[in-house]
Amino acid sequence: MSAPLQLLRRLADCTSGAALVEATLAMPVVIALMMGATDFGRAYSTSSTADKSMRDAARYLAHLPASAVCGWGLTNAQNLAVYGNIAGSGSPLISGWSTANVTLTQPTSCASNPTIIQLSATVPFTSIMLAGMPTTLSTQHEERWIGG
Repeated sequence: MSAPLQLLRRLADCTSGAALVEATLAMPVVIALMMGATDFGRAYSTSSTADKSMRDAARYLAHLPASAVCGWGLTNAQNLAVYGNIAGSGSPLISGWSTANVTLTQPTSCASNPTIIQLSATVPFTSIMLAGMPTTLSTQHEERWIGG
């Protein structure tokens, strides 16, 4: 065999750098999958927290007298949703969330007794994978008005 063919044969049989090449090709994919799973977990946790706090706020409003639903009751419900207490003290349950993001969807008019209390909210969420693109999650909850 000639010398160039022997050199090519030795290179073809050599496996000393194969693991490094495989790791170099696989590592970006593995890191992207891990970051995606982390992002999904954070989004799910944020959405779950918002859903639970909106449920509590709608239940709170459903037990108030009709005259309070659109006044101080709504303010207390917004504080309950965002801060976890009706005083509105402490830090928000979700970073960047404010009471301005929580709205009373129903009743549309407070002139009569409500039958359904429905709260809606948008919740800010910043993705790790899409860091330059802030996202908002939406949630709502409704309860039958019981009155106080």
